[in-house]
Amino acid sequence: MPVSNIINESASSVIMPTPPLLAEAFSNGQIIAIVAIISGVLLIAVIIVSGLKFAQRRHELWHETVRVALEKGQPIPPNPDEPTQHDRIEENRNDIRSGLILIAIGVSLALFFVSIGAPQVRYVGAIPGFIGVALLIHPLYNTLFGSKPKNRPPAERPPQS
Repeated sequence: MPVSNIINESASSVIMPTPPLLAEAFSNGQIIAIVAIISGVLLIAVIIVSGLKFAQRRHELWHETVRVALEKGQPIPPNPDEPTQHDRIEENRNDIRSGLILIAIGVSLALFFVSIGAPQVRYVGAIPGFIGVALLIHPLYNTLFGSKPKNRPPAERPPQS
């Protein structure tokens, strides 16, 4: 008997196990959880990338506007991304409002935990409470020590040819 027949006969008698499919390795609940996690991560990535892309495009359009204005001898328009004095005042109002809300949440959490008979957990209310106190201090700190608005010199006109 030739050697090749012996090898073929012994190879055909060995049954190779088939690898399990991925769907067979997990239950339906596990597959749903994995797909949900991957989808959530992909959604967050798409939101971040598209936000960065739109910010870059807005920046490019502003530079194009500045270039055209300088070519025509016009002054440089204000940068829309740069905060104005009105924006700073609005930001301080929002900080004060958010600080008061967080302090109220902290106090209510502390009172809730004391009322249900868990006084050792009442300190959980200190977390949003202290964040609220920090948000109340922030506008005061900005008005006392914050940076002053920058006074930019007028734009120089390019040489006319």
